[in-house]
Amino acid sequence: MIFFSELHNQKVYTEDNVLVGWLDDILFHFKEIPTITKIIVRSQKLQHPKLYIPVSYIVSLGSDIIISKNYTIEYLKDNELYISKNVLNQQVIDIEGKKVVRVNDVVLKQTGTNALTILGVDVGLLGILRWIHLEDVFKSMFLRFGKKIVSATLPWSHIQPLELTEGKVRLNVHQDKLQDLHPEDLADYLEATSMDNIIQTINLLDLDFATEVVAELNLNYQITLFSKIGIKKTVAILSRMDPDEAVDVLSQYPTKKQAEILSRLDDQTRAEMETLLQMAQTEIGEFVTTEFMEIDSDTTASHVLEKVRQKGEDLSFLDHIYVTNKSSQLIGVFSLHELLLQSTHAPVRKFMIENPITVHLHTPLHSVARKIIKYKVSALPVVNEYKKIIGIVTFDDITQYFLEKI
Repeated sequence: MIFFSELHNQKVYTEDNVLVGWLDDILFHFKEIPTITKIIVRSQKLQHPKLYIPVSYIVSLGSDIIISKNYTIEYLKDNELYISKNVLNQQVIDIEGKKVVRVNDVVLKQTGTNALTILGVDVGLLGILRWIHLEDVFKSMFLRFGKKIVSATLPWSHIQPLELTEGKVRLNVHQDKLQDLHPEDLADYLEATSMDNIIQTINLLDLDFATEVVAELNLNYQITLFSKIGIKKTVAILSRMDPDEAVDVLSQYPTKKQAEILSRLDDQTRAEMETLLQMAQTEIGEFVTTEFMEIDSDTTASHVLEKVRQKGEDLSFLDHIYVTNKSSQLIGVFSLHELLLQSTHAPVRKFMIENPITVHLHTPLHSVARKIIKYKVSALPVVNEYKKIIGIVTFDDITQYFLEKI
């Protein structure tokens, strides 16, 4: 077994001890068992700075590479790929480990004097250490602690050529196993491939998992993806996305396209997204989150606690709970701390703070910040003209904005 890192930059001599140059890269022909076709030698000849030498001229591989003195040079042919450019440092999916990993080294197998094939790729720590010549040092250090460090190799038989020509490597595995990956890892991997590959993968995933993956993609990738998968699939995914994230996408579309997508959503989702789109057109809109908890004024403390247990983990911010009347108007607020101090049968109207401080969508951002600081609250509710709460603005989000402006 030979590692590409061990051959890279080795001196290349002819049989009669004439220095030809230094090994720069290796070419291979992709097939079920990928065969090495040429070595690329970096030379000092101005007319030929890189020599493409067929492997048939290799005499021996050792501390130096020896080739026949009668060697000839050729050029890149169709279906020949580079180890450095097309494989090394590219991302692959490690299905066993359920994660995206990077190719740190390439494993070669010598089946004869000048017959070489690619055996697999090394995605472990040793694959990195070989390049900086610290492999033996780390192996010895680990052994002192009774540990053995070994190469983490993925066999070449698991790799298919779908993305190789674009400098990407994709594992040939059952697509259903992609569901075992973390959505953000799969999204990172897909962004490193082509849009065609993103579309193909998203179409193979079940809709809920596909939505999680799409939500992790960069906004530009989302826009391009939705423009290519059709209105039906676009609506299906957007309706499952977090409304704030879905509106980030919708806001990039022209009004006519927005209306087309919104018309295909259910009434509740459409109403929520229309409100969020309206927010996006105001100064504080981007700081408003629709993740908050509201309850009726007659609800008892015990029922509120039960709701917190059921819904709390779905909310990114839950310092306060907002109280509404039968017309869904905001009439009060209380903190979780205050809730825990109450008897289980106490209705929230007995301990809520009435007439809470509020802001509107058109309240200037600096006024929102001033109110948060003045009243020492962690969030302010945003209400519409009917006094119905449509979202909250948190102290953390506002502070982060002003800190970035400094």
